[in-house]
Amino acid sequence: MKPAAGVQGKRLTVSFQSALCQKRAWRQALSNLLFVGTSRAEQVLALNMTMGALVKSQHWAGALQLMHDMSARGLAPDLVTVNTAIAACERGGLWVCALSLLQASSSRHVKLDLISFNSTISACSRGRRWQYAVSVFGSLQAAKLEPGVVTYSAVISALARSCRWDWALWALHHMRAQGLPLQTIALNTAVSACSKGAQWERALQLLASGQR
Repeated sequence: MKPAAGVQGKRLTVSFQSALCQKRAWRQALSNLLFVGTSRAEQVLALNMTMGALVKSQHWAGALQLMHDMSARGLAPDLVTVNTAIAACERGGLWVCALSLLQASSSRHVKLDLISFNSTISACSRGRRWQYAVSVFGSLQAAKLEPGVVTYSAVISALARSCRWDWALWALHHMRAQGLPLQTIALNTAVSACSKGAQWERALQLLASGQR
């Protein structure tokens, strides 16, 4: 695809690229990438925004390809790049890719945040890989990050999808022990896990505890 008329040979501003991405005009944003920004930081920012537009438009492969192309352009992915790529994996059901990105980014010394881990756990949940979801949850301590409500909800969801009611109760117990507010979605998901496992009494106990 050719750049917009009058663009070739000129440098475009990041704000212009941002406007395209906000309109989800990802095709034009892609064609303009070579002409955006005068510094590496601006080019990375433009790439990140374009990746975000692709994810919102459900073009997971395109977003991941942009991250892959960064090295060919001599650009280093930052935290936003990584989180956007993992989000593409999560929404596209690519749990293996999400795990690989999380591990590779740690090796590249990109300082990951809770969003990185939450999205990877959700990707594993969608892929019904509860063991990996629990493993990613367990790696938070090494990353010196504290799990939040979203983290626990994602883990409980992964366990419920695989009918692991025992582990779901374990996660719920830890959530309470951390003093985190018991969100309705986490409680209902744990109840669902118990119901799928024919643990009716436990499901009723959970419902009763949530009404207190």
